[in-house]
Amino acid sequence: MCRIPPRLSFAVFAALILGPGWALGAQDQLMQLDHDRHQNRLTITIGPIDVPSAARQRGHAHPGTISPTPRVLRIPADISVCGFAFRITDAQGLELSPRLLHHLNVVDPNHRELFLPIARRVLAIGKDTPSEKLPCLLFGYPFRTGDEVAVSMTMHNPTEQDITGVTVEVHLNYVEAGRPWPLFDFIPFHVDVAFPHNDRSFDIPPGRTSYSWEGSPAVGGRLVAVGSHLHDYGVRVLFQDMTTGRTIWEGVPVAHKDGRLDRSPIGHLYRRFGVRVFTDHLYRVTVEYDNSTRDTIAAGGMGVLGGVFIPDDMEALVADRADTLYLRDWVHYMQLDRAAPDIEDGECCAQHPADKSILEPTD
Repeated sequence: MCRIPPRLSFAVFAALILGPGWALGAQDQLMQLDHDRHQNRLTITIGPIDVPSAARQRGHAHPGTISPTPRVLRIPADISVCGFAFRITDAQGLELSPRLLHHLNVVDPNHRELFLPIARRVLAIGKDTPSEKLPCLLFGYPFRTGDEVAVSMTMHNPTEQDITGVTVEVHLNYVEAGRPWPLFDFIPFHVDVAFPHNDRSFDIPPGRTSYSWEGSPAVGGRLVAVGSHLHDYGVRVLFQDMTTGRTIWEGVPVAHKDGRLDRSPIGHLYRRFGVRVFTDHLYRVTVEYDNSTRDTIAAGGMGVLGGVFIPDDMEALVADRADTLYLRDWVHYMQLDRAAPDIEDGECCAQHPADKSILEPTD
């Protein structure tokens, strides 16, 4: 039985029963379909917003960051998405560094994740995420007209100057409905070493440490591509089948000499016909950090593995919006918990079976 604090009960009711679009009001981001001879793109535009400098937010828990209220949008046509890229510009239209983007997530609230019963992360982009395009003849993520997606974003400005009029454009490559391709529908999935907690950042002590999470998928299928999201000083990501002892994928990010990440790796497993995933196997994601400084970096780490998965049953992963973990995750994702910031993590909902897995350094 889920226990909801009184200050959150109305917002949660609106978001889950009446629908997330109702709870958020006007949808002031822009979705636009573009066509040309070479490609079709669905562009999501967020902004313009002003991003404060770290200097102006000294004493703030995360100086130089801003997180606009997440919004819910509706897909304008029947499409199949097969790639993405993003671009950041200032008020004059000049392109800015991708390092200003801490992260951007696109979530499908009506379908669940592969490993947990939370809303599905369709797309997760960080400053280290390269553009990606799968073979559109082979793979696509299907959307139907009117499908809901929730978009959230955090910007990070480490400089001494405020940046005004910042706009983020996310470009989704797609194939329009009615084509005989793509041949395979896929779903995105993600696994986080800090599952299932709301705030998935963790401290990075000096030296080398590793963090892991284990779980089993809700449906079997074939894994065809993987990638990862780490923070600075991240050095390796592992995805393993613990039942067989097999390492499915190992990724080493490209980093500067000072430990700052430049780019995270992508594993194109479809080039070897993908990797079969089973519901009765236990899988582990592990991330490793090597903090070369003398200080612990508070909330400096994250460890996410994302991928492209072809399930045996596309209809088996409909979200249960009454699930306690789904509710806790959705309240946090949509920032509804800002209405009651003094509520402790876990007070919103009763114990969930997935809570048995906790974040632990394994060095």
